[in-house]
Amino acid sequence: MKICHIIDLYEPYAGGGSGTYTRRIAHRMAEQNEVTVITQQPYRGLASLKPEIEADGKVKVYRFFPLNLYFTYSAGTAPGWMKPFWHLFNLWNPHPYYAIKRILQMEKPDIVHSHTIGGFSLAAYPAIKSAGCPHVATLHGYALLSPWSALMRRGKVIQKFNLWERQFMRATRFFSKSVDMALFPSRFIMDMHLNHRFFPSSKCLKLPIGVELDDTVMSAKDYQTIYDAIQKAYRAP
Repeated sequence: MKICHIIDLYEPYAGGGSGTYTRRIAHRMAEQNEVTVITQQPYRGLASLKPEIEADGKVKVYRFFPLNLYFTYSAGTAPGWMKPFWHLFNLWNPHPYYAIKRILQMEKPDIVHSHTIGGFSLAAYPAIKSAGCPHVATLHGYALLSPWSALMRRGKVIQKFNLWERQFMRATRFFSKSVDMALFPSRFIMDMHLNHRFFPSSKCLKLPIGVELDDTVMSAKDYQTIYDAIQKAYRAP
């Protein structure tokens, strides 16, 4: 099976657990499958806008800079005035749409598994849909609910979504319709999304983040089972 993971930050730029976990799953899946990762890289001139290929063990990695004001990994050091504009561009960015679509056309994966897509923008979802294969999305947090992806606004827990966030959710909710299966690491995260009417056409499943025990990613077998089942269902008449 050909599996393609899409994640904003991947080693050596993994800014949190999602990037590290995706890499472990990709490596484990690569033992029996052909695995590709689409991720981002810093801006190093115009050449960095074009996908570059590198090998991470058995995993093929495509990296490119999705045209925006700054690299997602550098968000913590970006000037405050840039961030609203970055988020505005991140709602729909045609550059990553065409870049991801082109890579998927070349790779022809059997299944695409998206993770955090900040920087790629919501354009990643229709780019995946254009590939004509099942789309599994793992929600590692709340990035579809608010630009404040940790649900902390100015140091305080968000108790009520403001007008901007409600409009933001209208857009993200629309694109969530194209996902075939949504995976959530906890029941709380799943309920948060379902209560706000996300993934209306998707099969939703709680799949806790696996841990390593004796050098084994405990959820790798679960992912293989899910990939096999959804691919079979997707192709059924």
